[in-house]
Amino acid sequence: MSLIGAASAAQPQVLILRGAGALTAGEMFMHGIETSLDRAPGGVSVFTELYDAERFPTAEHDAALVKFLREKYAKHHIDLVIAFGPAQLAFLSRYGDTLFPNAPVVFVGVRASRLATMVLPPTTTGITGHFDVAATLELAHALQPEARRVVFISGMAPLDVAWRDPSGARRRARRSVWAPSEGPPRRIRLRGPTLAG
Repeated sequence: MSLIGAASAAQPQVLILRGAGALTAGEMFMHGIETSLDRAPGGVSVFTELYDAERFPTAEHDAALVKFLREKYAKHHIDLVIAFGPAQLAFLSRYGDTLFPNAPVVFVGVRASRLATMVLPPTTTGITGHFDVAATLELAHALQPEARRVVFISGMAPLDVAWRDPSGARRRARRSVWAPSEGPPRRIRLRGPTLAG
C-alpha cells in the first residue's frame, strides 16, 4: 500500500515542492525520492505541490500560492520540505518560515553557481547539481562514433537561457572528444521561441 499523499498524524510529513517540467531524469529522481520515503520504517506521509515559476513568474502568483499552501496545510505539521529545483528553493527561502515554521529544507537539482547567489536559512541543506558537457559528449561519441553533428536545443525561458554556453565550454568539449583526424562534429544550435509561439 502506497503512503504517497496519505496523511497520518503519527507519521512524519514531508512536502515536495517541484516544478512543472517533465524531464525523464527529473521524473526518475522524483520517483526515487517518493519510493525511498514510502519504504521508511513507520512510514512517511508525502505531499507533492507544484511551483511553476517558469510560466507564472509574478509576485501575484507567489502571493496566491502562499495563501493556498497556508490554508491547505494549516492543520498539518510539515516536518521536512524538499525543494526540487532552483526556483522552488528560492520560493522556500522567501516564504518557507511563514508556511512551514521550523521545517528544514533539503534541495536537489540546483547548480552551485546558482546556489551562491541565494540567501538561505541555516536549516537548509542539499546536493548541488553539476552537468558535465565533456563527459556527456564522450558518452555520446562512445555510443555513436559515426555521429557528425551535435545539436544543442534551448528555448527562451529563464532556465533555457541559463543553459546557454557563453564560456565556450561546449565547443572546447566537442574538440577534446573527437580525434583530430575526425575533426569535431558540426554544431547546430536550435534556440528561441517554440514553433507554436
